[in-house]
Amino acid sequence: MRGEAATISTYSFFQDGYADPGNFVGTATVQGSFTGSVEPSGIMNSAGLTAFQLTLTLNQPNGSFQLHSSGMPSFFSFDTLSSPNPSGGNSTFALAVALANSSNTLCIGVATPFICGRTANGGFTVYGLTTMNFAQLTLVPPTVTPIPAPVLLFATALAGLGLLGARARRLPRAA
Repeated sequence: MRGEAATISTYSFFQDGYADPGNFVGTATVQGSFTGSVEPSGIMNSAGLTAFQLTLTLNQPNGSFQLHSSGMPSFFSFDTLSSPNPSGGNSTFALAVALANSSNTLCIGVATPFICGRTANGGFTVYGLTTMNFAQLTLVPPTVTPIPAPVLLFATALAGLGLLGARARRLPRAA
């Protein structure tokens, strides 16, 4: 049985429109990126993640401050094959991640209120804020790493020696 190579993709994301439903005065945005392997079905999940970072920016009347993710998400799901909704967002993006220097868990996505023990009331709950906006996700183009010139030179030299050896074996030997 032959194994197949996994597709490794990096995405950046941004989600805004968070507003205070109650006692927090201000707005918030979430942005970050993640890298991971995509299953043949097009799904990326927690098990396939290799890198993750997130920043939550809270904008209050007395200034703004940021909270960052603490490690990998405890829950993560994204369907890479689903097309964005008419506003360009993606409704299949969902995650739950602990915030550094905080006892809070950031929950994004339709399925996460059940995971995080909150009810969304039609919104997407994060840090006590809600938004009706889906996250905007962008596939980051892969970078191509060129083969260094010394490696090409070495490979050419080995190929040349191989050809010389093959030619020497074909020539008749004098008796």
